[in-house]
Amino acid sequence: MRFANVAPDLNETFSKTCPVCTYTWRSRNEFLSDPGLELIGYQVSFKELTAGLFLFNHTCKGTLAIRAQVFQDLYNGPMFLQRATGGPSCPGHCLHES
Repeated sequence: MRFANVAPDLNETFSKTCPVCTYTWRSRNEFLSDPGLELIGYQVSFKELTAGLFLFNHTCKGTLAIRAQVFQDLYNGPMFLQRATGGPSCPGHCLHES
């Protein structure tokens, strides 16, 4: 997973440390370019839709959670302003693994 066009201010303020091996990624570019990371899922927040967490596994067997807001500027698709969970317009994406 590689992203070249990252907003400089978000890239420069990003810092994440692995809870197992204590490796620190000092930029979002560095984090997203690391082949030792694997995106394993998304944990939705039904109370605040922009507060969901992306979950990553590191090669050391550590798991990291990062708020979806950190990557919001990389997404060009539709944003849901109200939750539709269980309603007729709910496609069930955040409730089912695919």
